[in-house]
Amino acid sequence: MVEVLVAGSKTTVLNFGLLELATQLEGVTIKSVINKSRSQNPTAVAGAMMISVEEAERFAGSFDGIERVVKRYAGTTGSVNNAGISTHSNPPTATMFRVEGVEIITPAHFYGMGTHGTGDVSAFHTNLLANSDYYTAAAPAEMGNTMGGVMDISLRSGNSENYEHSVKLSTLGLDLTSEGPLSKNGSSYIISYRYGLTKMMNDLGWGILEGDQSDYQDLSLKLNFPIGKSSNLSLWGIGIFDECYMDWDSWKEEWNTLYDQNDFLSKVNNMTAGATYDANLGKGWRWKTNFVASYRKSNIADRYAIYATDGQILTNENHYDLDFAPATPFVQFDNETLWLTFATSVQKRFSSHNFLKAGASLRHIDYYQKLQRAATFYTGVLLPVNNTDRNMEQVDAYVTDNLRYGKFTFNAGLHLSGWTLSDDWTLQPRVSAEYKPKDNHAIAFGYGMTTFIEYYDTYFAVKDNQNLKPMRSNQFVLNYSWQPSLSYSFKTEAWFESQNAVPVSDVSTYTSLNRRLFYTDQALVNEGKGRNYGISIGAEHYMTDGVYWLINGALYKCEYKAIDRVWRSTLYDRGWTANIVGGKEWKIKNKNILSFNVAFTAMGGLRQTPFDDNTSAQLYAEGSPYVAYYDSQAMKNHTDAVLDLSANISYRIHGKKTDHIIGCDFINILAQKEPLQEYYNYRTHKVQTIMSCYTLPNISYTIIF
Repeated sequence: MVEVLVAGSKTTVLNFGLLELATQLEGVTIKSVINKSRSQNPTAVAGAMMISVEEAERFAGSFDGIERVVKRYAGTTGSVNNAGISTHSNPPTATMFRVEGVEIITPAHFYGMGTHGTGDVSAFHTNLLANSDYYTAAAPAEMGNTMGGVMDISLRSGNSENYEHSVKLSTLGLDLTSEGPLSKNGSSYIISYRYGLTKMMNDLGWGILEGDQSDYQDLSLKLNFPIGKSSNLSLWGIGIFDECYMDWDSWKEEWNTLYDQNDFLSKVNNMTAGATYDANLGKGWRWKTNFVASYRKSNIADRYAIYATDGQILTNENHYDLDFAPATPFVQFDNETLWLTFATSVQKRFSSHNFLKAGASLRHIDYYQKLQRAATFYTGVLLPVNNTDRNMEQVDAYVTDNLRYGKFTFNAGLHLSGWTLSDDWTLQPRVSAEYKPKDNHAIAFGYGMTTFIEYYDTYFAVKDNQNLKPMRSNQFVLNYSWQPSLSYSFKTEAWFESQNAVPVSDVSTYTSLNRRLFYTDQALVNEGKGRNYGISIGAEHYMTDGVYWLINGALYKCEYKAIDRVWRSTLYDRGWTANIVGGKEWKIKNKNILSFNVAFTAMGGLRQTPFDDNTSAQLYAEGSPYVAYYDSQAMKNHTDAVLDLSANISYRIHGKKTDHIIGCDFINILAQKEPLQEYYNYRTHKVQTIMSCYTLPNISYTIIF
């Protein structure tokens, strides 16, 4: 039996799904079996898996985030410096997040502030999550607008019988969680609030850090209201509030590049609220309706410390002695995005063999952006690049039918996707099948065509970009799984994905697949192509007798074809990855628990285009912070391989009414660095890759009562 932690002072709720099977039997024995090798969604039989909250809480280096757990599984990778997920070597921007069955704006702190399409910390605290699904490819027909993976998040309801609370103080900040009943009819609430350490200290006037500072807060909640005996209304939401800035007066280091003089300020608010009505209509019918509003506002300023207070140009030699004037503006990017989404679905189980589901959603989008940029970093005069205030709609509809006969399961569906900005409508087939020669063996195949809408600023960089069609992706996946016992599983998977209508530049090798900056001003056409293929293999031992582990690896290739019709590697074509994760728990005095967990990932480096030092020197002399590359050799080089080691240790003291947990979760112990951005080094007269390193011991104390 897969083990689940049962805390002495906290109610543990287990939800079991029943799979209907018509068989003539003499007797019945019911056992609870958690099959982690497949998703909770009955229409997904290939390219899908279940991610448990237990893993998010145990895995070393997870920082209570489900995204960092997913990166330890075969076929997915990500940087050691952020929580972005690259599935089958697709860019992190292609990973879609859903909550309660509806796509939402990515719920991550500092998302898009630096590296495009990634965030640093998950904004959904694990206390609020139920077991969730992750899809690597060929997702079921109910899911649209995805080229990479799909993180399908489920929120758990609060305890409807008892009040429970927890307080956690850590290196990252303060976490508060409370849940309990709202009335005697089964209504409940759960709410979680996190307050970043630097934000807390600065608000109290106890500034403790110099240089980069990242302040964050988030608030998540779910209210659950049973209506009668067969329906339920839930209200849920999340608010994310981030701010990053630098304090130049405290920097006393030697300058080599404009990166040393860069003053990057950003402020992002990201809020989502939803209402979900779920009703059992009887005779096998079930109806679910969602209304979700998402709003994201960001203000980002890229500035450079160029002048002193007396107007003198700062240099490496004099910046120690001169007072800084306000940094010279170079880029100012402001945008606001509002989603209003209505989604409804109906499902019917006609028999033990046939399950049908259909649904539709309409999303109204209001988008505003204002991009300004100076002619040079010396002028400080921001000039308009583009100014957009538009609205558009995204329409999705689907139908899927699941058939089960003996050893065979077959699922077929259609997804209709509409994007009104370019008046694009596509009908996408989805099909998957599974054959189980024995109860513990399964062979599955899946195919799906999907479309993917880029970041909205892509479409407004220049006027003609509004005619861009969403990218098309044809995804094939084949997997074999073997579960010799309830505690062990083995799985291998092969995939091939072909992308069409990829946005590329008509004058260079640029493609949106390789985008890294927080803004774009590229003119693009749908003339590119992409492809990725690979194979993964892995084995896992679920938590049993206090021990769990997993080991896996993958080999893959990811390429794109630009306007010149030459196949090249993409930025995220690391080539290979391997993971070893494990942990052990010991019972102390028959009730307390000592836990030790370790996670190790080795993976190839990112791709990089060779630098043109001479042209970069000319750009710098003209007042441009950008560097030049040998465009014809795009993504030719590989950066160094990455070795990511994380570990955590905790001691849990069980009491009758109170639990105490003391722990330390250390991420990136080996202090591995990865490329951040390139700048011209005006001392060596060569382009220099700025390396980023995110390593942190998160020491924590938690009390649960």
